[in-house]
Amino acid sequence: MHKQEDIFQKQIDAAERHLDVLQRRAQEAPADQQELLLESLEQLSSAMEELHVSAEELRQMNEELVEAGRAVEIQRKMYQDLFDFAPDGYLVTDQNGIIQEANRAAESLVQRRREFLRGKPLAILVSGEQRKEFRKLINDLRTRVEGEIPGREFRFRTRRKEIVDVALGVTATRDAGGLPVTVRWQVRDITQRKLAEREIQKVQEALRRNREELRALASRLLTAQEEERRRLSRELHDELNQKLAMLAVEVESLEKELPASPGKIRKQLRKLRDQVVELSDHVHTLAYGLHPSILDDLGLAIAVKSYVQDFSRREKIDVRFAARGIPPSLPLGISSCIYRVTQEALRNVAKHAASRRCTVRLLGSGEEILLSIKDFGVGFDPEASRNQGIGLGIVGMQERVRLVNGTFSIQSIPGRGTQILVRIPGNKEKIETASHPTGR
Repeated sequence: MHKQEDIFQKQIDAAERHLDVLQRRAQEAPADQQELLLESLEQLSSAMEELHVSAEELRQMNEELVEAGRAVEIQRKMYQDLFDFAPDGYLVTDQNGIIQEANRAAESLVQRRREFLRGKPLAILVSGEQRKEFRKLINDLRTRVEGEIPGREFRFRTRRKEIVDVALGVTATRDAGGLPVTVRWQVRDITQRKLAEREIQKVQEALRRNREELRALASRLLTAQEEERRRLSRELHDELNQKLAMLAVEVESLEKELPASPGKIRKQLRKLRDQVVELSDHVHTLAYGLHPSILDDLGLAIAVKSYVQDFSRREKIDVRFAARGIPPSLPLGISSCIYRVTQEALRNVAKHAASRRCTVRLLGSGEEILLSIKDFGVGFDPEASRNQGIGLGIVGMQERVRLVNGTFSIQSIPGRGTQILVRIPGNKEKIETASHPTGR
């Protein structure tokens, strides 16, 4: 730049010397030509002065350009350093996906030198099964006039034939028409993240299978428990209780056959009879608690009503019971679930609620069976209860309801009581599904 400026200045100096020579010659010319020559030389002299001014302006502009060039070079080097030493890989391509530049991280990632990569299609780095998808992305970039270019995930194949999972971020430099001219690809190695995701997915799948197995086991355990209770209840009621009743009759018969004199023996027999009767009542209560035969014989609504009345009499709690629309015959799984939830919920009322009254509603419709148990006692904070851990009684109720495809919820406000709501599908198809949950 400075050399060209010097040459231009020398040419101006030579022109000025030539102008001086012409001025001397004009003064020596004939008088009739001298005035015209001097006028022309004056104009030429003015032009030379303007040329001097232009030369100075040009010199200043050259200096500014040199300074701007230095600044641009500094910025270019800074950008090049940022590009070259960026922690993520960067590849620059044209609109057709031909690689123009690559930084060190990209070289390291694909195990290729940038000299090899330049001029190659970026698609050669993509694993074979994804190249068609990647070429579609390139075509979309070529035709996309504007709008954000979404990032994508691909699998790259390195020089050593290793597979690397990468996340591609795409930024395009566009021409005046909005079409991409150059495309910058941010290439981030996400192999470890993908491996971790796959491991987490495996663990989650294993946990899901374990949960299903545990739920199936819980279902079988509850079914077996209910069947065993039913069997024991039948044995206690049909065999032991009948034998006790016969024993009480025989004791009473023996008491009548004794002569009037042995009062002491008569008194002991009477006491023995009373104990047998009491034991028979206890066995009956135990059998009823294990599995109320009334549930099989008379149906859910009557069985729940009977239990509610016994509970109200025993605990001295006023329980208002209402039943409507309950089918006379329900699958054993559903009727047992509702009966056991009612038992557990009322036990909780007696134990924790400090309430002297509560309501039990059992309602049926074409779509569902609803059980509502509400007390008016001390209540509790559900959020605090969740943080402290749910009690086993509630867990048991939840699990029973879940096993028949129902929903279980608790609503409680401190000082205003608690309500338990159970909803079980009530149409025929859903009842049949609920009667045979998966895993039984």
